[in-house]
Amino acid sequence: MPESHRPGLTLGEDTLTTWLNPLGYVLLIVSYLLLASLLYYFTVQNLDSPWTSVRLAPTFALSQGYPLYSMSTEPPWVMIGYGPAYPLMYSPALLASTPTGAVLIATVVAHGFILIPITLLLKLAVSDTSISWSQAALIVVMLYPLLLLIPSVRWVTTLVAADAPTLGLILLSALSLLNLGAGPACRSTPLLCLGGAFLGLAISSKANIAPAGLAFVLWLAWFHSIRTALVFALAACLTLSAVYGAALLLINPRAILLNFEVLGNFPWSAEYFPLGVPEFGASQKQRILALKLLEISKETGVVVLAIILALSVPMRQIGRRILPPSQAARASMLLLLLALTLVLPAAASVAKWGGAPNSWALFTLPLTLSALFALLHLMRRHPRGTPPQVLLLFTVSALLVVYMGAKKLQEQPLPSPSDTIMERSYRMVNECYGTCYLPADPLAHLLADDVFRPNIDVINSYALGGHPVRQSAFRQAMPPNLDRIILARDFLLWGSQEIKRLSGFNTPTLHERVNATEANVIGEDFILLVPNRSTWPPSEPRS
Repeated sequence: MPESHRPGLTLGEDTLTTWLNPLGYVLLIVSYLLLASLLYYFTVQNLDSPWTSVRLAPTFALSQGYPLYSMSTEPPWVMIGYGPAYPLMYSPALLASTPTGAVLIATVVAHGFILIPITLLLKLAVSDTSISWSQAALIVVMLYPLLLLIPSVRWVTTLVAADAPTLGLILLSALSLLNLGAGPACRSTPLLCLGGAFLGLAISSKANIAPAGLAFVLWLAWFHSIRTALVFALAACLTLSAVYGAALLLINPRAILLNFEVLGNFPWSAEYFPLGVPEFGASQKQRILALKLLEISKETGVVVLAIILALSVPMRQIGRRILPPSQAARASMLLLLLALTLVLPAAASVAKWGGAPNSWALFTLPLTLSALFALLHLMRRHPRGTPPQVLLLFTVSALLVVYMGAKKLQEQPLPSPSDTIMERSYRMVNECYGTCYLPADPLAHLLADDVFRPNIDVINSYALGGHPVRQSAFRQAMPPNLDRIILARDFLLWGSQEIKRLSGFNTPTLHERVNATEANVIGEDFILLVPNRSTWPPSEPRS
């Protein structure tokens, strides 16, 4: 009897499809309305954050011929900390000519990089059932609010940054491996190469994802063959070499190396001094990592144990190797291995100065998906009675998201797109053409002036990494008639001192500040810097 028709191993018409069909239209309308509403919400939220401009500007700068990396002595200082492939991932945003249009497209792209691979993985996990593509997509849309309840996963799914493309490519690589089938006789070289290419592109977008390759190689060597693992690794290395090889042809090789050197020189976070863990002769760096790992293990240790218990079922013997008994179990096991491989890089990324919670998604996203597929595996073993609880879980998560969103909107109303920080910055650049500089909004200068102005994130990162930008080089990159610098308040603690040092500008006198406010130049979200006449204009020539 085929496996998909064995009693207790079926997820067919009497289970998921049964409870989807009667509620199908209602679920479809409500789920997709919620998705559209959340896309609008996160688009406006991204527009109201200057970090969106910092992360999206490299895509537009690359399209206009600017080098992504440069030495501390050479403008334009476009990007730091990411690989050359990541700006290409947001290239659809180039279709827009305004901040709102660009951010809307980029927000949809970020969501797509996460939700589409999850849909494909889910369809594969239930490929031996009667669940259709439309039903799989509906399940993922219903799952989306649940993902938003996990802070790090919400960050990478909704924000315009390198994380969504990087993790999406890793999920596509995992999908390719799971599609190989079973046993060492696998001969699907094109699929292997595709999976390796996805991994290579992911590493070319964000380097800290590289340990994922170890998880994939171990998986292939154990469940297939060492030859299969080597073919996959070779494809990944060739893709990585091709991306960086192309970058070397267009960019100063020393600038590319400096990108990695600066990150390596970043100080470790001082947030936890004195550290609440015993020394045991360990260095400060090791103690910080230990504390981070201890924190995340408290939050996710139970989830890891639950997944292991869910997967502790008799394996299937195939030749001399064993495999989990279902596609859902195989997907869960691979994603769990991936999560455990990435937990240390995630902790190290968060522990570095400037590290943000989004880095935890390297671990939490594959772990969450592993738990989902482990649940699907259990549903195959106990098909009757489980789906209503799953539907209840999705419904409760959606209601929680709606409640939390409504509460947040009540505390802090969502601005209209035209009143967001990025749109206001764009208007400022248009109004003060050639006389102002917005260090935290390089995209505004690109869209309004067709010129890239130095990125405050790169300038501050170079200073933290021991390679501060030279004052003479910075001033050559300024507008010819600069008389004001308008700094987003979000960057008050990330680069403002460097901008003041390099420009010689300072906060204005009370009279200048009142005049600026009356002229509607700045608001509470911005800080105005004006020239110190003893240092500006500079004596050296400027372009």
